[in-house]
Amino acid sequence: MKKLVALGVFLASFQMANAQVEIKTNPVAILFEALPVSVEYLINDSWGMELDAFVASGGGALYLSGKHYFSPTKGADGFNLGTFVGGLGGDGDSGFGLGFFAGYKAVSSKNVLLEIALGIGRDFTGDIEVLPFGKLHVGYRFGGK
Repeated sequence: MKKLVALGVFLASFQMANAQVEIKTNPVAILFEALPVSVEYLINDSWGMELDAFVASGGGALYLSGKHYFSPTKGADGFNLGTFVGGLGGDGDSGFGLGFFAGYKAVSSKNVLLEIALGIGRDFTGDIEVLPFGKLHVGYRFGGK
């Protein structure tokens, strides 16, 4: 049994060593004393999973999203469509729901990236009717190809 667990850990670490991960932030939001952070795990050239967190003095947001990239040239880049689940919380209204978005990501030859996206979602909790989704991120791609 211990050998099977060790083999599983070895294979998982090998997979993570070859994985592509992107870390991104919004430089404009940082100017207004907010902390946006996004981490995207690239499953393959056409699919990615992302966790977005946004913290500000009045509250924050947390979203988990999945993206499909259409015709990527550098792997997980270009036009994408996705779906998200997550919500907002803070001093005022809060909400939790599901939605969709469209975006575009450009990746340089040095793995520096720029990403924009806009979307909208439906709140399931009843505090607010619409969940907004938007991003303007600058980041870096680690690992992989």
